Amino acid sequence: MRGLLQTQLMQFYTPEFLRTAQAIGTATYALDDPPHELRKACHDLRGGALTALTSFSRLLSRRPGDQHLVRKAVFLARDHAKMMRSILPDLDEAIHAADERVKRHSIHEFVDKWHEITVEMVSKRIRVVALCDFECYITSRCLESSAVDRILYNYINNAVRFSDGEIVRLTVIRLNSVLTRWVVENQLTNRQKVWLHKTLGDELAGLFQGGYTQ
Repeated sequence: MRGLLQTQLMQFYTPEFLRTAQAIGTATYALDDPPHELRKACHDLRGGALTALTSFSRLLSRRPGDQHLVRKAVFLARDHAKMMRSILPDLDEAIHAADERVKRHSIHEFVDKWHEITVEMVSKRIRVVALCDFECYITSRCLESSAVDRILYNYINNAVRFSDGEIVRLTVIRLNSVLTRWVVENQLTNRQKVWLHKTLGDELAGLFQGGYTQ
């Protein structure tokens, strides 16, 4: 059973699958002016946990039998399935209904899975370090958890993609009884620093308004 599961997971790194995954949304993008939410949905379907899953599949091809990697990959597949159901409610209506039921999710369900994850890309390998030194509940339904995961995977995927260092950090800080702050850090290249300064000057807070992509 484990061998079959590993074989199935390794399919996520075959050239055929990668071409299919990269083609998600191409018909939508070819439209004259697709709605922003539709473009965002395609982006998250193509990225999300799927990006990390293809990286794990690549590692599995070199480390067959590594049950730790297999377990992590299974959790990534589960996360992406939840995100797909959140984006496409008609995909599996019965499970989508179950995702709407009340169920509290601890903050560590979001943070712990990232700690000491290694993401391998074509030209580099990045280690993710996650830190959260408090306990609380973040969401009350699986669909809410999927919304948080969509944001978190997007930030960490981008940090891994553009990082000039070997480590990406995720830190969660408790501000008060109802607010938390999530920080994703990656090291910048000199070129990125020059571009940011040229584009935003000293007002880097403008990045939080969105729309700034190199």
